[in-house]
Amino acid sequence: MKLKNKIFIYLPILLIFFYSNSLVAGIYIEPFVGYSVKGEGDTQYTGATNILHEYTSLVFGSRLGYSFNLFMTGIDFSSQSFFLDSDQAGALASDKIKKTQYGLFFGVKSNRFRLWANY
Repeated sequence: MKLKNKIFIYLPILLIFFYSNSLVAGIYIEPFVGYSVKGEGDTQYTGATNILHEYTSLVFGSRLGYSFNLFMTGIDFSSQSFFLDSDQAGALASDKIKKTQYGLFFGVKSNRFRLWANY
C-alpha cells in the first residue's frame, strides 16, 4: 500500500479519535432554589381604581435538557407560593397565590460560566 493511500485511510481515523475524545454530551438535570426579591404589579378592575401588588417569595424549580459541548437546551420549571399584598385606598389585603411557570431554555457554557435564556 502506498503512503498516500495510508494517509487517506489513517488520517481521518486519527482526527475522529482525537476530536471525539474532547466531545461531551449528556442529559442535563439541574434543581435550583431562588428568591424573588420584590415582585410588583397593578390590577385595574372595571369601575375601580388601580390596585397595587407586592410580593417576595422562595422559588423552587428544575431544568431538564440535553447538553452537547458548549451548548445546552431543554425545559425549565419553577414554582412559588406567596402572599400577595394589595393596597387599595389605604386598605391592606393579603391573598395566598401559587405561581407555576414552564418554559424552554437555551444556553452556552464553559468551564467558568454559563449563560442561558428562558422563553
